[in-house]
Amino acid sequence: MIKKNKVVEVYACSEYIHLSVNKARRVIDQIRGRSYAEALRILALMPYRACEPILKLVSSAADNASHNMKINKTDLIISKAEVNRGTIRKKLKPRARGHSYPIKRTTCRITIVLKDVVKVRRKVEIVLNNPTEHIQKFVNNPQEELKKFLNNLTEEELRELIQILLALLYLNLLLKLIIVLPVLADMEKDSINMEKDSINMEDDSINMEKDSINREKDSINREDDSINMEKDSINREKDSINREDDSINMEKDSINREKDSINMEKDSINWKKKDG
Repeated sequence: MIKKNKVVEVYACSEYIHLSVNKARRVIDQIRGRSYAEALRILALMPYRACEPILKLVSSAADNASHNMKINKTDLIISKAEVNRGTIRKKLKPRARGHSYPIKRTTCRITIVLKDVVKVRRKVEIVLNNPTEHIQKFVNNPQEELKKFLNNLTEEELRELIQILLALLYLNLLLKLIIVLPVLADMEKDSINMEKDSINMEDDSINMEKDSINREKDSINREDDSINMEKDSINREKDSINREDDSINMEKDSINREKDSINMEKDSINWKKKDG
């Protein structure tokens, strides 16, 4: 069916498609607002079973537009795509003991609307290509020129113009953000670097304190080592004195043994004299 407005719309509808609404809607949401060629590419690459009937429906609507209205397919966009619940086919599956199990086969109704946007684009391009003339007209008679311009537009063209203006505002905001965000990012980086520097300075001071403590510990350890060395030297001297004492005692023992041997010889001589 064809709506004969200033902005041409062509739509195609398909009913009793054996699909659930949710499975068809996840495909329809991807092609809504896309151009005809882009929608065909998306439907050809998506792995869902719902893509095939939707692809046939979109191509049917485009064929209707090209055959009936002589519209080029490249100028078409999918302005509206809807999925609604259709009738439910009910069956009965036999079960044990004469019982039956109900089976519900859901269907859906898909509507695709294609729109020719060449006229809207041409009017907007005229304004954008010659902005100075239109600005002078608006400056001289702003109310009359604005009324003329708006009266020449249909509702669809007005919506399209509002979308373009919103897109331009959005682009302006994006440009401002693109300019401002790097500055903010640099400021944040500088603050982070300053915090890092302060943390590094604190770490350096802590390390210096640790180094001073370690030096004090090293000096204390050196003093302890010197004391231990002195103790070792004293112990060595004591050991040498003890060795000398031992040697003296050994000499005394040897002298005493010699005395004992002499006394024994004297006793033997005396015994011999007594026996003789």
